Amino acid sequence: MAKKEKTFLIRIEADLLKRLDRYSEKREYSKAEIIRIALESYIANMEEAEDKELIEQYINLRLEPKEFMKVMDFKSIPKDLQKARKEKLEEMKKVNK
Repeated sequence: MAKKEKTFLIRIEADLLKRLDRYSEKREYSKAEIIRIALESYIANMEEAEDKELIEQYINLRLEPKEFMKVMDFKSIPKDLQKARKEKLEEMKKVNK
């Protein structure tokens, strides 16, 4: 089954549009295809960076387990992350003695 596509308009600076035109001609891709690929890549990178930040917050005790599970859409927290958090907690206890 083909993915459902929708059309929307965007404003783009003239210089960026010229660069897109040149790139499109060189690579023999449509401008729309280049924009779709770039947008997919950008969103995937942003999601990955956000997930890494949330994991770091959880491990470093700045995010409670319930909240972490909610924002990450987990039914349970993976064992390796639980272990890393527990190790961090033990490390903090040693420092505070």
